[in-house]
Amino acid sequence: MVMVMQKVISTLIGLSLFVGASAFADGTPTGIILLPSFSVQKESNQLYGDQSGIPFDLRVGYVNADGIYFGALYANKTISGQYSRSETTLGNSIGYFYSNAAILASYFITSAQTESGPGVGLRRTGGMGFQVDVALAYPLEWGVSLVPMLTYKSLVFDTVESQGVIMSTTSTQTSLHPYLGFQYVF
Repeated sequence: MVMVMQKVISTLIGLSLFVGASAFADGTPTGIILLPSFSVQKESNQLYGDQSGIPFDLRVGYVNADGIYFGALYANKTISGQYSRSETTLGNSIGYFYSNAAILASYFITSAQTESGPGVGLRRTGGMGFQVDVALAYPLEWGVSLVPMLTYKSLVFDTVESQGVIMSTTSTQTSLHPYLGFQYVF
C-alpha cells in the first residue's frame, strides 16, 4: 500500500511540472481546479479486528474571479482487514475560496457501500448525504498547492441488505477525518 501511495505522490509531483498557474489576484485561485486528496485511516483493537485503508477524494470544478466554486466530488474509500469495506460516492459541490483558505460543501446524489468478512456480507445502497471541507492551500510552484483539509461527512443509506435479505431501511454514518491534497489550477 505504501508503494502505491509513493507512486501516486510521485506522479502528482511529476504532473505538476507541466501545469501552468492561473492569475492569482489577492492569492485567490481563478480557473479550473483539480484537487485530489487522501487520508490514512487505521483502527486498532476493534471488535472485528484491525482495519486500515486510504480514503481518496477527487474534486474537479471552477473558481470564478469572486472566489465562488462550482464542481463535483468523487469519493472512494477502501478499508481492509479481517472485515473489509468499500464505498463509492458521487456528488455536486459549491464553495468559497479566499486567498489560501477555502470552504467546500458537497451534496452526494449517490453512494453505495459493501462490507464483507467471515460469514458476513452487507450491502448499503441508496445513499445520499453531504460533506463539508475546510482547507488551507500552501502554494508550491507551477500552479500547484499542498492542501491540508478537515473533512466532515454524513451519509444516509436507504437500504441495508445482507445475503439478499433487507435488514434495515436506513443506516446513517458520519465521519471526521484530516485529508492531504494537491490543488492544481489551470
